[in-house]
Amino acid sequence: MKIMYRQNILAVFILVWSLGSVDLSAQQVSISPDPVGIASTYTTEVLNIHKVKTLITETEGKTKLDETLRTKLLEQYRAALYQLALSQRYKNEAENLKRYIEITPEETRKIREQLQEAQKSDIQNKPLPADIAEYATSKELDLRLAKEQADLTALRNKLSGIEGKIQQLKLRPDNVQSELVEAKQRLDEYTQAIKAGLLNAENPMESNARIILLQARQNSALQEINKLEQELLSHEVKREFLLVTRDIFNIKVSHTERLIKAIGGMVNQFREKEVKQASLAAEAAKHEAIGKHPAVKELAGENAEYTTELTNVAQYISKITPQRTSLSDHLKQLKLDYENAKKQIEIAGNVDEALVQIMLDQRRRLPDLNSKRKINEEIRKKIIATRLRRFRLDEQIKPMSNIPQEVARTMSEKVQKPVPVANEKDIENEITVLLTKKSELLNNLDTSYGTLLKSLGEFHSELKQYIKNVQVYASFMDERLMWVPSSPPFSKLTWHKLISSFNWLFSPYNWKDLSIASLSIFTNTPVLSGITLLVTLWLFSIRIKLKKKLEVISSDIGRISADHFKHTLLALLITILSAIPFPFVLGFISWQLLNTEGSVEFVKACGFGLLFTSWFMLSFQFFRAVCYKKGLGETHFKWKKTTLKILRNNLFWLLVIVSIASFFTTLTEHQSNNNFRDSLGRLGFITGMASFAVFIKRVIHPKKGIFESLISENPNGWLSRMTWLWYSAAVLLPVSLAGLAAFGYYYVAYQLGLKLLQTLWILFGAVIVYYLGIRWFYIRERKLALEQALERRKVAAAKLAALKEAAPAETALPQFEEPQVDISAVKEQTRNLLRSFIGVTVFIGIWIIWATVLPALNVLYKINLWSHTVVIDGNPTLQWVTLFHLMLCLVVGIITAVVAKNLPGVLEIAILQNLPIQTGSRYAITSISQYILVTIGLITITKILGVNWSQFGWLFAALSVGIGFGLQEIVANFVCGIVLFIERPIRVGDIVTVSDVSGTVTKIQIRATTITNWDRQEFVVPNKEFITGRILNWTLSNSTNRFTVDVGIAYGSDVERARELLLQIASEHPEVMKDPAPFALFQKFNDSTLHMALRCYLPNLDKRLATIHEIQTAIHSRFKEAGIEIAFPQRDIHVRSSDNSAKEPEDQLFRDK
Repeated sequence: MKIMYRQNILAVFILVWSLGSVDLSAQQVSISPDPVGIASTYTTEVLNIHKVKTLITETEGKTKLDETLRTKLLEQYRAALYQLALSQRYKNEAENLKRYIEITPEETRKIREQLQEAQKSDIQNKPLPADIAEYATSKELDLRLAKEQADLTALRNKLSGIEGKIQQLKLRPDNVQSELVEAKQRLDEYTQAIKAGLLNAENPMESNARIILLQARQNSALQEINKLEQELLSHEVKREFLLVTRDIFNIKVSHTERLIKAIGGMVNQFREKEVKQASLAAEAAKHEAIGKHPAVKELAGENAEYTTELTNVAQYISKITPQRTSLSDHLKQLKLDYENAKKQIEIAGNVDEALVQIMLDQRRRLPDLNSKRKINEEIRKKIIATRLRRFRLDEQIKPMSNIPQEVARTMSEKVQKPVPVANEKDIENEITVLLTKKSELLNNLDTSYGTLLKSLGEFHSELKQYIKNVQVYASFMDERLMWVPSSPPFSKLTWHKLISSFNWLFSPYNWKDLSIASLSIFTNTPVLSGITLLVTLWLFSIRIKLKKKLEVISSDIGRISADHFKHTLLALLITILSAIPFPFVLGFISWQLLNTEGSVEFVKACGFGLLFTSWFMLSFQFFRAVCYKKGLGETHFKWKKTTLKILRNNLFWLLVIVSIASFFTTLTEHQSNNNFRDSLGRLGFITGMASFAVFIKRVIHPKKGIFESLISENPNGWLSRMTWLWYSAAVLLPVSLAGLAAFGYYYVAYQLGLKLLQTLWILFGAVIVYYLGIRWFYIRERKLALEQALERRKVAAAKLAALKEAAPAETALPQFEEPQVDISAVKEQTRNLLRSFIGVTVFIGIWIIWATVLPALNVLYKINLWSHTVVIDGNPTLQWVTLFHLMLCLVVGIITAVVAKNLPGVLEIAILQNLPIQTGSRYAITSISQYILVTIGLITITKILGVNWSQFGWLFAALSVGIGFGLQEIVANFVCGIVLFIERPIRVGDIVTVSDVSGTVTKIQIRATTITNWDRQEFVVPNKEFITGRILNWTLSNSTNRFTVDVGIAYGSDVERARELLLQIASEHPEVMKDPAPFALFQKFNDSTLHMALRCYLPNLDKRLATIHEIQTAIHSRFKEAGIEIAFPQRDIHVRSSDNSAKEPEDQLFRDK
């Protein structure tokens, strides 16, 4: 029977794959025209390939023909040759199909008889082959198992091929009919053209060639029509044959799967038996080694450890085998459900009421992928650990290949001399036996780890496939179930169902099961339950103390010397502890109920209900705790007391009502009776949505809600102008969901309600994170202001101490008071960046939440713009850039722009102010960081858009040439700007002299640098000037500078006294440095003065002009007091005159009068 079965399978294979010669798709195969020629005369003989080739040869030989005519004739003859070849091909296919129609029905009948016989004999439950029982070891069975698994893979591939042919065959009749109509139309066209006799009297050769081509096309169309008609006739024959063949292969696959499962079980049994024997042997050897040489004891202990490890590996393999089997069964069922759902929708054309309920049940039964992902991650880590262990085993196995050598090494290293010869021989024999056993154990371990690695790899692959299929199936059903009614509208029948729902809810049997399950929590996990109870009681007992602690913390908030961000973190922890007691208890009970084995449906549903309720209570109770008096909102976030009062009062009743309603809704969602879900669950949902509507109406009311002050302070703002829009939309949103549920769209409303609640959680979290960030920046800003104020006070105190004679008692420094810096003093850049970060995060989170339920958002993934090729695992793959990617690029661009613009302020407050870095270095760091961020943003955008820069190498080459000629100055300045940031010959704040202009560097940009001179004029210098030209940097490596005061005293003055006064004046000035010390000298003799020079050093240029002024004023005063004359230039004027020259003017004067 087995041989006959395989022969029948072979016959089926031959017949199935012979279908490959029959063109199911009827695609035309391109046949190149034969290069030989056609004759130049038309004959009335039967047109065939040989005659046309002869005509081509004759035409090619007529060299005297006009070249244009000759080329045209050859083109038409070769086209006719191609049509004749195509006609022959159609003819052959038609004959094959005809023979197929004659032969296949008989083969189909035989295969069907064999299939019926196999089904009657229940081949799947037949005994296993007798040769399997002949295997004696797990290794032999492993080889047989590998062979059967390879056979199963081949069978599945062939079965998949048959399924593909069946699917292809379903679409083929419509395509054949279309092709048949087109072929008949072409045939009519060719026939009419031949009848019309398109002859050219002037050139009969061209007319003959045209008729030959038309006749060839006519023949091809006739044969194609014949072939298509035969294909239509053979369609049902092919379908019957493929279906019965598929059934045969399904039986074969099932039989092989059963065989593999049985062999796998036998392998596990053999392995456990072998491991148990090895373990007993190792323990016996270890016991026998007691009292023997330490080297023998050590080896026996190692073998025992290897045996234990081998046992653990075998147990783990046995553990994951049923898990793999179960996963494989679930995967097959999932694929089957998916295919059935697609077929049902394809047949029905849309989703009707009956199909909706079926799909809803299947959708609810889909597993939670989070647990599967966790298992998948554990398997991945186990695979890595297994590979590492095999690598270490390889290192241990290598020296064991030569047992005598290893024995000798062990004897020399671990057996100390001298040892009696007889004892040494006994020790050597024992070590040889143990090392041989060790080698065997290591090899067995390596084999077991190899088996484990193979099983883990297959399990990992199946898990990924399972997760992917669940996602695809869930998405398929969500798209079709989202906007169809899932239950009847609210009516009298709904209230009758509600009564039965209450009967179910308060059924004594259900509550008995729940009581038993609840009591089992304490009996099964007494320690954990006791700890949970103690923690809960402790949390309840410290609630009052926690509120008092908040008040204590609030006393330090606002005082710069005592305020710290750790107070806010502590208040956050206290807020969490205040909110957690009730949710903690409910969460623990729900976790235990869901993990209780053998729980009935009601107990599981209660577990899910309590779990959801605990999460809801935790989030809203936490937000309510934020609004406590002296809590996070009031003291740390500076929220208005009226706002907090409104939130506290309304959150309490909302928490109570919605917690109860959400419990009933979630309870009914996780049980199988649709009546309970449509009545009790829907009523709970409507109650919850109505409560949310009332809450929103009261909290955000324009005149009585939390936005009242904001609207009144900004009557012309968008919030005030658009009140009617946002207030109505916010109130009507939960009302609309409640209406959808009431009118039968409960599934849609429930899904949207969950998404709405998740959106609220994101918004709550964003508000908390935003104000925590504001609080941190606020404290940093105040600390910075305090440090600056203390620094100014220190400088002022130093000046007063240096000028003792000018500081009477009443000029003492006043007591310093801490400046009161408001939260609005935080830098605008840090606020903008924080707002942008929070806004983008919220947008992405909301998009992820709502994209799965709103088809309008999913459409963005389906609008393809252009494609590009990427290499994945070494294989080039075509990927499409969609409208979603374009919008993602827009978001990345906005994020890049906002972060680059506001980064300097964040870096200054968060990092740079704590580092010993000068102002210029800070500016360089922030500027380079901005350029890096912009570069990263541009690279990310081009990566998303699929831009491959290697494809634009020619463009860059052309641009480089153009830039080299046309934009060389701009590029030079750009490169020099980068050099300035890296090499830093100048920095922001440096005092430089460029082109006779001196001033302070205020900006260093990528193209030019701005210098502000002493007249507060901005001087823009291209960066190239600083790299290729000469500049004077007064403060590059050291800001110390020298100035010289020149003094000219009169001849006869006391030079030494003048020099002493100059040094005294310089040493008394607080800005003049003591090291290097000031220096005065008698420099030279001038015409009218004795030239004295005073040279002083200043630590920086900040007060250079003021210091020069003060020292020159002091010199003038001291020299005057000491009687030292500051000389002025003297000139002798010699006047020579004569009588004529003296009289002439006088005479002229009188003469004029």
